[in-house]
Amino acid sequence: MHNIRCTVAMLRAVLCYINPKKTEKIAFDGEDISLSLIKKIKEIVGENDGSTIVEFKFDENEEELARQFTEIVAIIRKNFVKLSRILSNKI
Repeated sequence: MHNIRCTVAMLRAVLCYINPKKTEKIAFDGEDISLSLIKKIKEIVGENDGSTIVEFKFDENEEELARQFTEIVAIIRKNFVKLSRILSNKI
């Protein structure tokens, strides 16, 4: 079981990545699970936004969902690190 505490803004960033409006839904390597992950995140986020802290968990029967989430977050992190390096070279 994975217990996670983060801001709604962080989860909205994940949603922007996996649930785009104009392109296909994205999962790390389990496209069939992307809709389940999108649904779970939307339920957690609700009407909240910004720095609101939320807590949620992936149960034992959601190990694949947790793995997809973890891998997607790692990809987003790499993109922000890359952007940070580009910006720091220009400042």
